[in-house]
Amino acid sequence: MSHPTVLLHAISDDPLPARQTDREHITAAIYAAATANDGYVHIAQVREHITRNVWPPMIGAVMSGMRHKMRWTGAYAPNGGPSGNGAKPARIWKLNPTAKDQPCSPN
Repeated sequence: MSHPTVLLHAISDDPLPARQTDREHITAAIYAAATANDGYVHIAQVREHITRNVWPPMIGAVMSGMRHKMRWTGAYAPNGGPSGNGAKPARIWKLNPTAKDQPCSPN
């Protein structure tokens, strides 16, 4: 079985047109959540800005792929969401909007 990071990047980089559309929509939701929360981003807040059906694993995969544009604050909040992981802690990030876009890499 592959390392979870490799799987996240495989999902995040999926070239299917539907996945590209999901990725664009989720990225916009991440920026909207950051704008609404003084630059802070948490997956539960991102979900509030997703206005169409997306493949659920893409949300975390896209956030993982954007880690070069975000800094972990050291804080956690409940994951929320419809899965059985609602109470599981998820990291709170601070978006750095000036970071350059970089390709997703498993390292």
